[in-house]
Amino acid sequence: MKIVVAPDSFKGALRAGRVAASFAAGWREVRPQDTVIEFPLSDGGEGVCDALARNGRGTVEQISVRDPLMREVMADIGFTEDFAVLESAGANGIELLKADELDPMLATTYGVGEALKELVSVRRCRKIIIGIGGSATVDCGAGMLQALGVKFFTADGVLLPDGVGGGDLGSVARVDAEELKTVLGDTELLVACDVTNVLTGMDGAAAVFGPQKGATPEMVAELDANLRSFAALFSDDGNTPGDGAAGGL
Repeated sequence: MKIVVAPDSFKGALRAGRVAASFAAGWREVRPQDTVIEFPLSDGGEGVCDALARNGRGTVEQISVRDPLMREVMADIGFTEDFAVLESAGANGIELLKADELDPMLATTYGVGEALKELVSVRRCRKIIIGIGGSATVDCGAGMLQALGVKFFTADGVLLPDGVGGGDLGSVARVDAEELKTVLGDTELLVACDVTNVLTGMDGAAAVFGPQKGATPEMVAELDANLRSFAALFSDDGNTPGDGAAGGL
């Protein structure tokens, strides 16, 4: 008999690869005559590099980026013959933080931008799939944009430092994104996620996902207002399905 073991990760416990290996080991112990195929899956969060790259006969490497609190961490990037894979949770993932470190007012996607810049500028990848699940952030991707060269200014003309978090978005009054065009060029970016929430409001990133990332009710209200203010800079009303995924990433 041929058995395919295809689990997702067990959130907060085991990555999908470890889960698949454990199931497969148990099966082989009881029925050694069977063929067991391990095929870990991902919903776009942690483990997406394994699911897309290794299962697709590709390779996975690790690079140094910043975590949600701007500390150095090693994150996965994957490569197949046809595309590269970026696992954003390796840089802004909730699994990178202890329970008492969760704070979406501070948490940033800066490391996601560092990983993306590595793939585009150093590895010269032109088609990238980004899995954006499992985030600890509600910064609307602002930190990521900073790492890609975007500059944010307050109403007084003060340049915000690298590592913008959800609590900083309300102070952004002007955006300089000229360098972004040069960095990304003709790169094709495809987002892998299973979330259809809008960016703001009762079904938005802050209200629905903020509490699991450490947001108090007061923080949720401030984060939602900040997301709305930030989105308005890009003439975005915050009502597009899917834009609430990964804190607006």
